[in-house]
Amino acid sequence: MMAKVVEMPDKDQEYEYFCRLRSILLPGLINKRWISSVLINLVSKKFGKRILEVGCGTGSGILGAYPERVVGIDVNRYAVDFCCQKGFNAHHIFVGKPYPFSDAAFDVCVLDNVLEHIEDPGQTVDECLRVTTESGGVIVVVPGEKGYAADPDHKKYYEAEHLARLDPRLQLIKLFSLPFIFKSSTISSIFASYCLSAVYRKSSTRS
Repeated sequence: MMAKVVEMPDKDQEYEYFCRLRSILLPGLINKRWISSVLINLVSKKFGKRILEVGCGTGSGILGAYPERVVGIDVNRYAVDFCCQKGFNAHHIFVGKPYPFSDAAFDVCVLDNVLEHIEDPGQTVDECLRVTTESGGVIVVVPGEKGYAADPDHKKYYEAEHLARLDPRLQLIKLFSLPFIFKSSTISSIFASYCLSAVYRKSSTRS
């Protein structure tokens, strides 16, 4: 529903998706900016101040809330141009290509409503691990049942057990819901705003 990393087959579909991002209703924007982003920011402080938002969309999330210390990337060039016009530090990336940053450039990567759009998250996780410090982390937010069903572009549904074993190189240290904090399958099936948030640190056993 929010910031996305989506494979775009042509410019028409890319622009159409950008328009969908721009059409998010005010209650959703308020929840994203003033509740979810604030909580994600608080959790991110465990790892440090330098944040990379992977799939920043139109800047409605943590990039727009904390532009002084967040860098955003997205595959949608229209969304990136929109963010840059607003003065945000955003960069256009290409599916399957390395992020335009050096190793260990950030303390934490935030993927807010992103992974559900990707069939295989392996390369995304690879890059997040590469650009974060040895003591860095990754924060993943995915939609609940109703939110997942609301977007036809969603490709992969994640429940708590899926997040727990997302990648052996990531150690899950916290799992909670946004914006409700506590996890509930009932709320997940009723409110599209319900999301699961997983906080990971780099595993000492990673290859």
